[in-house]
Amino acid sequence: YLLPLKIIAENNTLCFSLPAEAMNHYEVLYYAGASISLREEEGWRVVCQSPPQKSLSVIPQKKCFDDAQISWRAGTYSLLVVSSTSEGKARYRFEKTFTLTQDRAGQLTL
Repeated sequence: YLLPLKIIAENNTLCFSLPAEAMNHYEVLYYAGASISLREEEGWRVVCQSPPQKSLSVIPQKKCFDDAQISWRAGTYSLLVVSSTSEGKARYRFEKTFTLTQDRAGQLTL
């Protein structure tokens, strides 16, 4: 099943953090990838999908997509993040659907 993510718009990029209960339950979770979709008239369109992760990195308290090739704009998005335990035996999926707005200065907010 899907667990909720916390989303933060910061400096016109998107960051996420895992829920505290997930971080407290497991000593460490590893980032296995993400997919970001944008809702359009025809339905959902994937705007960014991370390649398969050959070596997993620890998910920090806050992870930002500042290195992703995404032109954030106003709209409704869905973010899916996959994580795993250190042994890779258990995988967890976190999801959040959210709406970004953009002011006249171009700043994005949730």
